[in-house]
Amino acid sequence: MRQLFLLGGAAILVLTTVVAASAQTGDGSLRGYVRDESGAILPGVTATATSDVIMAPRTAITDGTGLYRIPNLPPGEYVLSFELSGFTTYRQEGIVLRAGANYNVDAVLAVGGVEETVTVTAETPMLEIARPSNVLNIEGEFQREMPIQARNNWSDFLELTPGVNARPFDDGSGRMVYFGHATEHFAHVIQLEGMQASSYNDSQVTYIGMDTEMIEDVQVKTGGVDAASPLGTGLVINVVTKSGGNSLSGSGAFSYQPDSWNGDNAPTGEGFAGTPSINVVKQFDASVGGPIVQDKAWFFGSFRTSRIESGISRTDREVNNLNTLSGLRLFDLSGQDYGTVPQFSPFNQQVENFQPYLKVTGQFSPNHEASVYYQRDFQTNGSNREFLWEPIWFVETGGDLVGGKVTSVWGTDTTSQFTFNWNNKTVNTDFTKTPTDAPYIEVHEGYTESGGQLTGTGRIIAGNADDITATAPARVLLFRFDLTRFAEGFGGSHELQTGLFLAPSNIRDNFTQYSNANGDGYYLYDFRLLSGDENDPSQGAVPFHRVRRSVSEVQTTGARDRDIGLYLQDNWKPSPRLTLNLGLRVDFVRRFDQLRDFARMNSTVFGPRVGFSYLLTEDARNVVRGFAGRVHEAVMGRDQVTSYTGSEGGSGGLSDLINEYDREGDGIFEQVVVSPRSAGVVDPRVEWDENLTQPFVDEYILGFRKQFPKQFSLDVATIHRRYTKNYALLEVNGIYPDAPGLPFIGFGAVDPNRGTIFQQTNNTWSKLVYTALEITGTQRLGRKVQAMFGYNYQWQHFAGDFNPHDPAKFISPEKFDSNRALFMPRGNNENNSLTNSTNLSYNPTWRRYSLRAGINYRGPYGINIGGSYTANAGPWSGALIDDPGRDPVYGPARVPLANGTTFANPLATAFRLVGENRGTGCELTTLPNNGVSCDGQARAPTIHTVSVKFAKIFNVGGTREFELGGNIFNMFNAGHHHQFTYSGANRTYSANYAELRSLQAPVGFQLSLGFRF
Repeated sequence: MRQLFLLGGAAILVLTTVVAASAQTGDGSLRGYVRDESGAILPGVTATATSDVIMAPRTAITDGTGLYRIPNLPPGEYVLSFELSGFTTYRQEGIVLRAGANYNVDAVLAVGGVEETVTVTAETPMLEIARPSNVLNIEGEFQREMPIQARNNWSDFLELTPGVNARPFDDGSGRMVYFGHATEHFAHVIQLEGMQASSYNDSQVTYIGMDTEMIEDVQVKTGGVDAASPLGTGLVINVVTKSGGNSLSGSGAFSYQPDSWNGDNAPTGEGFAGTPSINVVKQFDASVGGPIVQDKAWFFGSFRTSRIESGISRTDREVNNLNTLSGLRLFDLSGQDYGTVPQFSPFNQQVENFQPYLKVTGQFSPNHEASVYYQRDFQTNGSNREFLWEPIWFVETGGDLVGGKVTSVWGTDTTSQFTFNWNNKTVNTDFTKTPTDAPYIEVHEGYTESGGQLTGTGRIIAGNADDITATAPARVLLFRFDLTRFAEGFGGSHELQTGLFLAPSNIRDNFTQYSNANGDGYYLYDFRLLSGDENDPSQGAVPFHRVRRSVSEVQTTGARDRDIGLYLQDNWKPSPRLTLNLGLRVDFVRRFDQLRDFARMNSTVFGPRVGFSYLLTEDARNVVRGFAGRVHEAVMGRDQVTSYTGSEGGSGGLSDLINEYDREGDGIFEQVVVSPRSAGVVDPRVEWDENLTQPFVDEYILGFRKQFPKQFSLDVATIHRRYTKNYALLEVNGIYPDAPGLPFIGFGAVDPNRGTIFQQTNNTWSKLVYTALEITGTQRLGRKVQAMFGYNYQWQHFAGDFNPHDPAKFISPEKFDSNRALFMPRGNNENNSLTNSTNLSYNPTWRRYSLRAGINYRGPYGINIGGSYTANAGPWSGALIDDPGRDPVYGPARVPLANGTTFANPLATAFRLVGENRGTGCELTTLPNNGVSCDGQARAPTIHTVSVKFAKIFNVGGTREFELGGNIFNMFNAGHHHQFTYSGANRTYSANYAELRSLQAPVGFQLSLGFRF
């Protein structure tokens, strides 16, 4: 009832407040002051903006302070003219407005006749002057010209964006993933024409496909987002597409890169077949746009089709293992035969996609414009990893998206916008490409025992079948109502904004199928080498662990979520040089589990923001800015709360989970651990915190922007972020000792007949703290030169203490801190710091620095030259753990329950943290097996990448152009790796300790052909 009351009041407030249009759709504004030659203000001046990207001129009248504002302008090149009786007409040409930007253009009128015109082409201030965000705009043409990645994805520009860490996707498909200011890669807000472009199943850039020909401009905010932005702690990316025009125009592009045009970047320089992460590209893009009715309706359409092959990055050691262990006999000591590992034949990923886009724009009158658009984004991807002896993993992503918006201008001071969007994009694994009547098999050198259970020391090779396949249908329905009013008085001028964000129906399902249902029912087997040596397969391998479920197929997720948001903000100008940004966003979030029939979350979150922009000089070429605010995590994502399957509380989820262990390898699995399915409704007092809420980031920014001559601008900023209330698991049934170094007491705090019970809650005991220095430079000299560069240096550490029931808190409480790789801000990562979990070594968000630059030059005689450079510091391995043997002071491996059964003692772990704290570390220059050792976290080498483009443009009559170009990618390849392996890189006892993975792409040449008219 309280939420309904608040929501009703919010709706009434929005519908009765006369306010203006949001900057989320990519619409920018031109504004400034008009004076006469004596410096006196001139009210009543008519300011008119004209451009090929708008159907009719836009006008505004200067107010009593001489200020004019022309809002809702799409990106493009504009001409501004100013007219007032008794004065000459002033005309400013060559104003290039970017998506969502607010530029200041002042004018000085001389006494004379209106028929006289003074035309100037002086440099236009290009700095954002109304909002304090960390914001970067990338022109679509610049994106298309930049040689960054062979696949030419729409998101490649993020590799040149300061504050963003980029690396290849885990599966070696050649796609890239992006982490912004230490956020997860699915924490971003990705918008098309101001509305969500991503799936509710998995909101990350990797799974969104768009052809580059459709892009007019992209705005990316890396921090300091205003209250109008939807929930999200990562990047806020908005893609603005082309709209056509009053004349027919179009383009086509073809990229070709066969296998033979790739180099060999194997670490030894000798190489193995299939080791380089090569790119084989056959990709075609086309677009056409033009008038339906002159000055009334336009259309634009484009599409991409491609067949791409990406080499899976395998190190020499991995290829050696796959070759050496080919023919490995899999059996148990009782004589049962599980087959043999097949002969390894190198294979690559196959990627196919078809991505059409259509947009229609119409203008009902000079004050009312509407557009509708359709995008289809469907890709099939191989998702196989470097340790697989055969291809078994495949992914299908994408779906359909339909959206539209209506923008209106009411009088001289009010605008409004209504936007809607629906999509059914999703992420599926494909059942048809993998057998299901066999188990997935992993082979390890050996195993270790902790808490009475066996875990492998590090996977060496794997294959046979996909253990789990899934389909995950998802749907999103969104509406936005945005209003703005410009008002005078109350201490200056105000740009009052408010709006409603309605996501009433977010659906996410998951249907899981376990392999080997027609065999013995075990979908996963772990084997160990009898020799204990990965180079000696002669004795074969025996099983030590297997897993099955009580069902072969089950629906594991049934999310029915909603997010109703309201924002209010005021861009207040108390003086011509100062703009104050005051905002508040309120979201009512409800997460409902249809399968379990309970609400996972009912939360109201408040996101206040305050900022300022101050013009140090009247010419708007020197701006100081600051921001302080709270931004909450997006409702969609891939964290454990969003994708909840009922497995918290130590249960087996929606089916029984049976783990069996065989210490001797004789086929007798003497230890059976059953995690029964969860029955009935989860008790929120025990297993689900009824006060669970959205995690958030408190963010503080202080920056300085300056525009130099020749259209060069520089931005220097410091960013401080505190990741707070991340999702966490808190063990609630154990009775723990009062001080470190004492044995575990037992279970029964909640239920004496149950062992470990984890409650899903928010982390209130620690924070992830991130601070960075960020420098960004851009230059645009018409179409002749476009350039940008960025530098980011970061510091991070923990604030607070261990999870109250983390075993490390009782065994090594002094080792809490770290200034290197922290946990990823995904949540549910820090309940056990003494484990062999991948979560401890998978932390690519934490990097020391990054440097990037890109330039494109259109010279005489149709010569076009481009280049890009990136340097990303290597990631850290994660806090190191060792296995020195069990310490009996913390109690027995298993403790009795009241019902006579036993359960694993959470403090009976063999693992120990290495070093003075979790951040103890060193720098790696070569692999450990080449003689380098490290007593703490290791850092991988920096990845340097240089790519260049050379092209010749031929004019073939009128506006028709043909371009012939060549791209050289990673021309100074060093053969370095992007990541540490997930299978034991932080475990000093593992054969995979400090082992690297994901080799950078080799040098490669690509032919590009283009045609424009």
